[in-house]
Amino acid sequence: MTAVVRIARIALVGGRSDTLRIALTAFATALGTLAALAGATVMSIGYRSGGTQTTYSNALLNEPGLRPGVAATLVLLWVPVLFLAGQCARVGSPARDRRLAALRMAGATPGETACLVAGETGLASLIGALIAVTVYFAGRVALDNPDRYGRRPLPTDVLPPSWVFVFLLIAVPIFGALFAVVALRRVRLTPFGVTRRKQPRPPRLFPAFLLTFSVGGLVASGAVAKALPDGSTGWRLFVVATAALTITTGAGFAIGAASLSAFVGRLVASRATSASALVAARRLLADPWSSSRAAGALLVSVFVAAGVLGVRVCILAEIGAQNLANARAAALGGPGPSGTPSPVDPFYARAFDLVNLAGRAAVVIAAFAVLVATAEQIVERRRSFAALTAGGTPRVVLAKSVLVQVALPLIPGVVLATVAGFVGARAMLGWTASASAISGGTCAASPSLSASDAAPWCLDPGHTVIAHEVVVHLAPGMPWANLSLLAGGAIAGTLLLAMLSLMLLRRSCDIAELRAA
Repeated sequence: MTAVVRIARIALVGGRSDTLRIALTAFATALGTLAALAGATVMSIGYRSGGTQTTYSNALLNEPGLRPGVAATLVLLWVPVLFLAGQCARVGSPARDRRLAALRMAGATPGETACLVAGETGLASLIGALIAVTVYFAGRVALDNPDRYGRRPLPTDVLPPSWVFVFLLIAVPIFGALFAVVALRRVRLTPFGVTRRKQPRPPRLFPAFLLTFSVGGLVASGAVAKALPDGSTGWRLFVVATAALTITTGAGFAIGAASLSAFVGRLVASRATSASALVAARRLLADPWSSSRAAGALLVSVFVAAGVLGVRVCILAEIGAQNLANARAAALGGPGPSGTPSPVDPFYARAFDLVNLAGRAAVVIAAFAVLVATAEQIVERRRSFAALTAGGTPRVVLAKSVLVQVALPLIPGVVLATVAGFVGARAMLGWTASASAISGGTCAASPSLSASDAAPWCLDPGHTVIAHEVVVHLAPGMPWANLSLLAGGAIAGTLLLAMLSLMLLRRSCDIAELRAA
């Protein structure tokens, strides 16, 4: 207990930036822990006797086969949460490094300073995990609202096993501590300050080639899928290859954000007609990595959300095609005894609404990571801002340059991620939905059968002569409104959140900041 108190005291003695870093790290950890607890709760829903399928008002929770997908969707929120936690851990890092250097001068070893950083991050992660558990139990009571039939909107009547809570309370702080140690792997603390072993390399073109190859593979996957029979070995390999292409596309957006920032900065710097655009473009060229860490998570989230929209459109088109085929078959004489497919229930299409909601939540979390990254850049560049202000640059120009620096790589990146996600999903599932239905079937009963034996005989589809088969081809529509809302909302929301960071600009432009280390 004494060691924990000492770590907390050393962590908080640095100033407001260190307190803010611990609070933000705890907030990000709480979000991730809540997502994990929600997924564990969904997986804890067991079979119940007497009406299992009507326990909840949400049909997705009543279907055992869809619960793993719901839980996996909630766990996917960990991706933007990790990026947010990484940005939060960098807040106030210059002051922390100077404090650690002072400890080195007092006789601490590099291993001890690394353990101190790990203990600070682990303590913040533990606080976040405890907050998440508290909010979980409070929300479980507040959201428990069954209707008159006893159906609940959420699984507030079940709890994950107790070992899940113990595991999260132990694993989350340990993971946070390990994350902090890995983040310091390239930084060598000396008694005289912080030195880096090598300068960061400029972005390379490999992410662009990776992204182009992956998106091209996704687009071509639709033609390959039509040539492979279902259930064959080639089909299984195709599914694995498609999943790998999807992952590499997301990785291309994540690691390619820096390359995009450098490219856009170089393009705008040579054509800028305003001071704010010139300052933003030069900053992107000088340090494309700082703004791309959080932007990469945002682009991946938009890519996944756009892909879900594409899959949902294709599913709805298949449902519409099947219903239309059934209606036309009924108009031609009704379904025969061969077992015409019944109208497809749109229940499975509603499953994608939950995934879409999770994708939007991931976009919001990633936008908060961009806010933290922008605020961090303003604090780190306070000497540059103070020097520009002392040279006569208006503060309005500097504020515009901060927003332009966020917007320049953000706008083309979000558009590319939206197009790649939607087009990739549509190409994999096909550009046209097809369905068929049987109309006017007649029974080919044997003359030797009696009247009582003819009815079971005709129920066998193999004893039915198909008079007419209706085939419908339906082209899925384009969800322009949803795609515009996704891309425009991601851009507008990120810029609005980035405007909150301008509250730190007034202090960073103070002339006294020229003395900052």
